[in-house]
Amino acid sequence: MEICDCVLFAGNELEDYYYSIGSGVHMGETAEDAVKREVFEETGVAYDIDRLAVIHERLFMPRACWN
Repeated sequence: MEICDCVLFAGNELEDYYYSIGSGVHMGETAEDAVKREVFEETGVAYDIDRLAVIHERLFMPRACWN
């Protein structure tokens, strides 16, 4: 197996920037498992994680609190 020091980002087709692939973490799921699941869902690529480079955390309020 080939090993490389890589970070996966997706490019925006309309603007000149990159962003990390991701979404919500399921209850009881580790950050590492969430990253592996999301990348597989969005790219079809399964891989191992050596370490996480960045965690972008964003908390959402329940819809009932939007008023």
